[in-house]
Amino acid sequence: MVYRTLFYLILLVSSVSVCAQVNPLYFGGTAGIYFSNLNNELLRGDSDFKIGAAPSLLVEKHLNPKLSLSIGISYQNKGDNVGVVLTDENGNPIVDVEFRSHFHYLILPIETRYYFGEVFRPFVSLGLYGGYLLTAFSTLHEDIVDAGKIDNYNAIPNWDAGFSAGGGLSLSIKEVDKIEVALQGNIGLYDIGPPSSVRTTLRSYMMSIGYKKRI
Repeated sequence: MVYRTLFYLILLVSSVSVCAQVNPLYFGGTAGIYFSNLNNELLRGDSDFKIGAAPSLLVEKHLNPKLSLSIGISYQNKGDNVGVVLTDENGNPIVDVEFRSHFHYLILPIETRYYFGEVFRPFVSLGLYGGYLLTAFSTLHEDIVDAGKIDNYNAIPNWDAGFSAGGGLSLSIKEVDKIEVALQGNIGLYDIGPPSSVRTTLRSYMMSIGYKKRI
């Protein structure tokens, strides 16, 4: 009885070890740059992309050598820049003004990846994300001076959600860890505009570099 129990215990440990080798688990982080703007029928084509930071931590589990699933947590600074020319009552321009929107989110992304190759591994990715709004404000900038700041946190929904798609390249290091570069697009599905306003969503594009360690 004792030997049989010991045999099954060794078999279980061996099976877990083999599974971990074939379908490894990784923990790591990324640092990215976001280019984002607001998308609605009033701003279409009239707003410039805002540049923001996007650090993240994540766990990635390989379901097989080609396919993986990851979940993480990320801070993202999104928004947009809109230029407006203020005029007098006769339509004569007075001053150029830029409105800058700032939305700071805590994001929970879920992503699936499909890898190609062995050492240099291109991949494609699809995923979903949900976000909680930490702060939101707009700033007004004239040609010479910063003209003011408006707190928008209580005027817009505190949640955002959408889907993502992208691709990149993963480089294995000694078949244990990996360095990655990625390009990703995010399309918001949730209306983040104030109530009774034009439907407004966020869209963004990210370039990132990351390091993952096998655990």
